[in-house]
Amino acid sequence: MAPNREICTFFYEDKGQGDYRCQLRGTSRKQQVGSGYSNLLSHLTSTHHDFEETYRASVATDAPLSSFGWKPVSSKTLKLDMQTCAPNVGGVIKKELGEIFGVMWDGWTHGTVHYVGIYGVTFVNGKHRERLTVAVAFGGR
Repeated sequence: MAPNREICTFFYEDKGQGDYRCQLRGTSRKQQVGSGYSNLLSHLTSTHHDFEETYRASVATDAPLSSFGWKPVSSKTLKLDMQTCAPNVGGVIKKELGEIFGVMWDGWTHGTVHYVGIYGVTFVNGKHRERLTVAVAFGGR
């Protein structure tokens, strides 16, 4: 069976501050931060007896992307979109950051996982703005 974290990520929407919403029923569940996933798993085992089968079927399916409502895309179209994506995003970032900007980083640790965030900082129309540009988590276990 998959790790508890994967199962809970699949069946619950993290609302922050230890609040989770069950994707199957829409009910809210509380889970203390750092206490594992026991409360969330307890809800699944008591309310959704077939949750393991549902999870296995979902991750094991080899369905084509069209079953998710995606339209077919040719390789030429995909390549063209990939080549124009970076300049388009770069233009938006350049416009948003303006002429003068700085780079700031922050790091923190929760348990055995270390997080690093890199921010772009600027002033636009006299107002201070920060944009998270990269967020990386590493470590654990």
